[in-house]
Amino acid sequence: MSATRYKVFASVSPGLEKYLASELRRITGGKPSAWRVVEGGAESTSLAREGLWEVCRQSRLAEGVRVRIGEVKSKTFYDFISGIERLPWTAYLKRPSPPPEVKAVCHASTLYHSDAVAERLVTALVNRGVCRYQDVTPGAQKFVDERAKPPPPPPPEGR
Repeated sequence: MSATRYKVFASVSPGLEKYLASELRRITGGKPSAWRVVEGGAESTSLAREGLWEVCRQSRLAEGVRVRIGEVKSKTFYDFISGIERLPWTAYLKRPSPPPEVKAVCHASTLYHSDAVAERLVTALVNRGVCRYQDVTPGAQKFVDERAKPPPPPPPEGR
């Protein structure tokens, strides 16, 4: 048995949250408070690795299962980068590994450019030595490459 406990969020279609929580309690053998109903799914703050795998294998309602590594509150990209570099990435990702697929959504955030948020996250993983740069996800690599391209030459005179 693993002593590590994970904060897990399982997503489901709207209106099915209480049924998902009930199913997950049955799968993990948890008490009623083990899974809490939240908007869009159910979450557990203390799930062992074995329970996490059982949820992934057996749940028929969960549309997605995510392990929450931490929370970063920031108003600037500098604060965002500082916050994500402090998270325990090496506890979840082997070194050096291909980076995870990053999809950022920015709702009601001062960091409103989701591609820039995703690119900063991948860059932070590379800087921490968790990921290799040549393995950067295609969307983020394209974003970085486009910024590095020199401007096109001016058109020839006389035409």
